[in-house]
Order: sequence, then C-alpha cells, then structure tokens
Amino acid sequence: MSLTVYRASEIITLDSNCPVADTVAVLDERILHVGTYEQVVEALGDQTYSTDLRFQHDVIVPGFIEAHGHLSIDGGLGQLVWTGLDDRARADGVVASGCRTVEEVLDRLREHVGEKDTIVGYGFDPVFHGGRGLRREDLDRVSTTQGVLVANASLHLVYVNSVQMQRKGVDASTTHEGVMKDANGQPTGEFHETAMGLVLDSMSVLTGEVEGAVRAGAELLRQVGVTSGSDLALFAAGEDFETYARVTNEDSFPVRVFYSPTPRPCPGTSRRPRSSSTFAPFARATAHVSPWGPSS
Repeated sequence: MSLTVYRASEIITLDSNCPVADTVAVLDERILHVGTYEQVVEALGDQTYSTDLRFQHDVIVPGFIEAHGHLSIDGGLGQLVWTGLDDRARADGVVASGCRTVEEVLDRLREHVGEKDTIVGYGFDPVFHGGRGLRREDLDRVSTTQGVLVANASLHLVYVNSVQMQRKGVDASTTHEGVMKDANGQPTGEFHETAMGLVLDSMSVLTGEVEGAVRAGAELLRQVGVTSGSDLALFAAGEDFETYARVTNEDSFPVRVFYSPTPRPCPGTSRRPRSSSTFAPFARATAHVSPWGPSS
C-alpha cells in the first residue's frame, strides 16, 4: 500500500464540516483524510507515509463532473481544422484562433492544402456571419484539386467543394432530400442531415480513429479540471468497442468515463449494448489544481 500526504496552499473541500483545508492523505488513490496538516498527521497516527510538496503553492479543488457530453466525438472533432468564431483549445495544448469572417475561414483551410486527400474543418456557424453559409464556390477557392469539407457547428449539415461532390457523383440529377440547390437546380455544396452521407466516406472522417479520439477527448476534459466525463450515445462495436474499453480502463487514463451506448443494435447482430456502465476506477482520487492561486 502507498500512503502519501499532499500539502497545498489551500484545499477547497465543499464539505461544510471542513470547508477549507491544506493537507490531504491519499491511500492507494483513495482519499483517506483531509484537514490541516496537524489534523491529518494526528489522524494517521503511527502509519508510515511520504510527503509530497508538489502542490504546496497551489489550490486544490474537487474534480469537476461533466454530465452530458460526447467524449470520443469531441476528441475526434477537436483534431480537425477549426473554423468556428471563438478561440478553441486543442488536446495538444495549442489554441486555434477563431475565424471572424468567411475569408478567415477560407484562409484557415488553405493552410492545410496538400496535407491530406480531403481537408476537413469543423465549427462554422452562419449565425455569426450574417446568416451566410459556405457555398461550393467559396470552398473551390481553397482547392480545385483536393476535396474540402466543413462540418457545421451543429453537426447536422456539411459544406463541400466541387471536387468532393464530383468524387461522390453528386450533381443536378441528385434528388436526395437535404441536398441544397440553387435557382438553376445545381447543388450549392450544402448537405443536410442524412444527405451528409452522400459526401462523407464515413462518420470517421469527422470523428477520427477510436483510440486517438478517446485520448484527445479525455485530454480536453483534463485541461479544464474535469475528472469524471460522459460519452452519451456512444456507438462503438466490435474492435472499436474493445479499443474503447482498453484505453479508458488504463490506470493512467486521466478521467473516469460514464458511457451510454446508442440504442441501435450492433452491426451484424440483433443485440443491443448494455444501457450504461462505467469504465475506469470509480474511486480514484483525482483533483484539479487551480491556476488562480489561493483564494483571498
């Protein structure tokens, strides 16, 4: 067993019996005692422990609980080219600046020409651009040799360039509901709801491979002090599900994950996943070190 006493400038406990402390004793990742240094040492008695001073100048608060999210989807989307209005932190720690105009969106996409067969962006919202969506002609200015695809912030529609439509065989004869067309009957490059499938190879274009997406999603939570996160409507089956379980069960995985599988049957079977479960140890002692320093 490993017993460690952590000292901090201040520990916010949210416990009315001990609202503020400066020391916490942790036994095998479980919180054992919290209080002043003197109180904790007295409670430990003659037990052998080590003292860790790494947080002695910091404030420790309980880890936040994120109760309605999509960890793996957020992680996958966070690795795409950011085209939203606000600045957005990435899992790698880089902050992508927001795009204030359509021209800035196009410039952002141009930065990635030549990197992959299809340039994929995320976060654009017409609400912040006078109601103006992206059009085929706009994205053709990014590239006429590569596919360009931008997912709307809502994820209920995408915008693509002419190359991407040509690759997928979409033209004026396409009658699928959700394909937006101009006055001449030509597709504008905007595809809604199920029509998105006409120009996407698969949803993995947006979400990325499972392991990378899950790790990125967890890192995004960790960056803001979340230690328990959710993954609602999780749709992972077969090898993808095994990968998901393996990664989130790692001892070093930074957050607890509560997942709720999609009610759809797993592909190729009539079975439905369990309604809910928990990966990662529930009682792991996790806390967030506040960047704002001691409270006054």
